[in-house]
Formats: sequence, structure tokens, C-alpha cells
Amino acid sequence: MQTELMDQTNLPVILLGFDGSPVYDDTAVLNRWLDVTEKDKNSRSATFYNTLPLHDGNHYPGVSKTADYKARAQKFFDELDAFFTELEKSGRKVMVVVVPEHAARLRATECRYLAYVISLARLSQTSPLG
Repeated sequence: MQTELMDQTNLPVILLGFDGSPVYDDTAVLNRWLDVTEKDKNSRSATFYNTLPLHDGNHYPGVSKTADYKARAQKFFDELDAFFTELEKSGRKVMVVVVPEHAARLRATECRYLAYVISLARLSQTSPLG
């Protein structure tokens, strides 16, 4: 599937990757996606979103030390939970699939969100992020 990336202009950068690349705030990205899809006339589409805040080597701008994983994981799951709540409120027909890249550091208690994602019995009607 070939598509353009969603506009990233003015999205807040919360972290920098190990290579110095920007890591955008998930809440801001997902809220922009939700706004864009509400205006989209396409009846069906698929979205792929690669979230980066949990990647090793991420650090806060101006700090060389790797950001605390526990704090990043908590923020990530809190934001994901809030986003799922917004999706449910929207009444959209949605299916969310979470595919962990590594998940070596995820504990079973954190995976309750993955079970929650799978339990959303809706079909996808989304727009591409890229």
C-alpha cells in the first residue's frame, strides 16, 4: 500500500530517538489521526501506526541519558487506554491490532491492554497515517 504520511507539522516532540530523530507525542498523533478520519470521505481504509516512545535509546531533548523505561511505559499505556476510550465514544466501526516489535520488557500485567484491544469487536474504518 502506497500512501502519504499524515502531516506531522507542529506535533509535539516528547523524546529523541537514539539517532536524534524526533519521537512525537502519541496522544497528539492519535488525536490528529482521529480528527483527519472524521473528515475523510473514504468508507474503508487501513492505518499503520508505529509508535516509538518505548524504543531503547530514546532520551529527552537536551539529555543524553536514556529516558526511564517505566515512566515511558506508563505514559504509553495511559495514552493508549485514553485513545481506546475515545474510539469507543466515537461509535466508529474499528478494529485495532497491536503488534509488539519486541515486547521483551513487557510484563503480563501490562499486556492486559493487548487483551482489551482484541476485545474491541468492531471493524476498521480508518485513514492511513503512513
